[in-house]
Amino acid sequence: MKKLILLQLLTLLLIASCKTDDVIDDGLSLEKLNGYVQKGPFLSGTSVTVYELSESLVATGKNFPSQISDNMGTFEVKNVELVSEYVMLKADGFYFNEVANESSAAQLTLYAMSDLTSKTSLNINVMSTLEKVRVEYLVSVGKTFVEAKEQAQAEILEIFEISKPDISESEKLDITATGDDNAILLAISVILQGHLPVAELSELIANISNDLKEDGKLTDQISGEKLIFNAHKLDLVQIRKNLEDRYKALNMNVTIPDFEKYIEQFIENSDFQFNALPELTTDEEVKDIKANSATISGEVFKEGISSVIAKGVCWSTSQNPDIKDTKMDVGPGCDTFTCNITGLTENTTYYARTFATNSAGTAYGNEISFKTKESGTGTVTDIDGNIYHTVQIGDQIWMVENLRTTRYRNGDPIPNITDKTAWQSLTTGGYCWYNNDNKNKPVYGALYNWFVVNDNRKLAPEGWHVPSHQEWTVLWDYLGGWKIAGGKLKETGTLHWKNPNNGATNESGFCALPGGNRNDLGDFYDIGNLGTWWCTDETDNTNAWSVRAVHVLVEIEEWGGCNKNEARSVRCIKD
Repeated sequence: MKKLILLQLLTLLLIASCKTDDVIDDGLSLEKLNGYVQKGPFLSGTSVTVYELSESLVATGKNFPSQISDNMGTFEVKNVELVSEYVMLKADGFYFNEVANESSAAQLTLYAMSDLTSKTSLNINVMSTLEKVRVEYLVSVGKTFVEAKEQAQAEILEIFEISKPDISESEKLDITATGDDNAILLAISVILQGHLPVAELSELIANISNDLKEDGKLTDQISGEKLIFNAHKLDLVQIRKNLEDRYKALNMNVTIPDFEKYIEQFIENSDFQFNALPELTTDEEVKDIKANSATISGEVFKEGISSVIAKGVCWSTSQNPDIKDTKMDVGPGCDTFTCNITGLTENTTYYARTFATNSAGTAYGNEISFKTKESGTGTVTDIDGNIYHTVQIGDQIWMVENLRTTRYRNGDPIPNITDKTAWQSLTTGGYCWYNNDNKNKPVYGALYNWFVVNDNRKLAPEGWHVPSHQEWTVLWDYLGGWKIAGGKLKETGTLHWKNPNNGATNESGFCALPGGNRNDLGDFYDIGNLGTWWCTDETDNTNAWSVRAVHVLVEIEEWGGCNKNEARSVRCIKD
């Protein structure tokens, strides 16, 4: 008998040891579990699945699928047989967007977690979704499910500047029912939605949930700014009407709760910053600056409280230009844009900034400054009073005629050397007219030896200089390279150039002329055949660089072996 009693006791102890906190003594059997899925109401066909969870909120593997049967978000799951009282519900489908007054363009996923010990009905909404990750974390660090739910809900309410300690559980809230608790749910749902597409709404919910996970605080400023931004842009009167009309169309007698006060409370008390005006930048680099125009770009990256109705660039010769000054409007939109502004004055400093306008007013990007170039289509006068036309080619400004001054910039005369023997022996500056005939001066200018070019007293007018070999290279590179630059530089026709004047288009406006040469022996040659021009660069004690154009060639030629005693033409370039 004693053995029998002992055996019974051991059996009882064994049964007791097999029980865990995750097991309900008699299990849980629900004939049906029903409720609503709400953002606005979810639409018919939305999938709803009940997942059994352990006490530690781990899925047991048991699940019960169903779907919404109408456009009011109603679902019913039949014959729910559970061992644990804890469940997670997941809904995935389309919904009525109460802000846009239309069905969503994509599906949204919402969750709810609950203890079904005393429930046969529960709802799925944004509140129940926001708290999910936080509840799971709190349970994992030792909180009971009830404690975790209460704490997570209070933390979510704090984000939205709501202080209400006795609010119902999230899964009991209903946006179609009266009362402050339901008004709070609707307010939060509307703030989250704003004017966001479904993908951005889903991302916002996920970001907030994950940020709350460990400390229960929303520290993600981007998410916070989105919330306050959404709240500011809402038309509360229209949202109420949208919901009333929606439920009326569904033949439901619904009184929409007073959600507006909680949105206004959030706007008034939130620490998250909101800029009602657009936000934008001005590109620091001004492109394609010319004498009378420039290209400025910018970006509107936040539209503010309403859509951008105008954007562009404003500019002035004074700092801080605004739309009352000269402006260029490229139309509405929140995007990047480019303005090619015109009507500028040459050689002038301008200040510019982008602007964007919405219903709240006009905002401006950062200010930039730039200086327009000289047109190059002007004149310059040398020390002798000779007037030369000028032209801009790329970023350079050149004289259109060969230099013909007889004096240095300081007024000192340049010796006019006519004698051949005297010319041969020169080691200092000297000039001449071709064939010693000053009738050649007006068209072809003077011929100078290299010593004049290199003299410290300067040959060119104030603000100008004789070009280097590199500056000549920049010129023909701009014109497409030396192989074709000669034709683009040469004066057209055969008035001054001998026939054939191959490839001559003068499309650069440089108007190269064939002034001929004088060699180191003092002899003149090749007027009409070629034009030659000095560079400032020497190659050795005897020679220096020059460039030349020939009547039979399209090319421009360069030569570093020109004797410094030779005489060549000079073209000047602006400093």
